[in-house]
Amino acid sequence: MYLLVLVLSGCTAIPANEEAKSVRIVPPNYDLKECEFVKVAYGLQGNIISYWFTSNDNLVVGAMNNLRNKALQAGGNVIIFEDDREVDFGTSTVFMGYIYRCK
Repeated sequence: MYLLVLVLSGCTAIPANEEAKSVRIVPPNYDLKECEFVKVAYGLQGNIISYWFTSNDNLVVGAMNNLRNKALQAGGNVIIFEDDREVDFGTSTVFMGYIYRCK
């Protein structure tokens, strides 16, 4: 029974908190003049079991939402990704982002 719950919960993307939906994801050349660096964080979705039952789209959306949630928790409202970050659909998707608080 527990395995079934784990498998079914792995099929959907991690949801973004309502407030986290306003966190912007911007390109590396974004103007940071009125921004303060907060921290580096990782957003991830998937594990060795759930990736078998989770679509690539849900892995990506869930990882982005996970990172947005972390940015909000840290007090940030802007995320910048690394230039040459690769998406690997092995067992999970991971995004590394630089979180900023901008005016």
